Amino acid sequence: MIRQNCTDTITESVTMSLTWRDWLKDGKRLVAADVMRTWSLIKVWDKRARQRHELKGLSDHTLNDIGVSREDVDREAYKPFWKD
Repeated sequence: MIRQNCTDTITESVTMSLTWRDWLKDGKRLVAADVMRTWSLIKVWDKRARQRHELKGLSDHTLNDIGVSREDVDREAYKPFWKD
């Protein structure tokens, strides 16, 4: 059996961070990506909550015009903001 170093099995297309500085830079990049995804999700939740609030405020006449019943509005408006 031939012993190989673990670096012998890595192809040239794979880059590895071998220094603490590179490791921290990669970590910062990953955290920044997570923060951006979280911020996007919060914006979606806020938009959904605002739309549901506005839907509750529509008159029965307007709801009738768009073909939505008050029961449908109540069902939608009282869903938690995180549910689609």
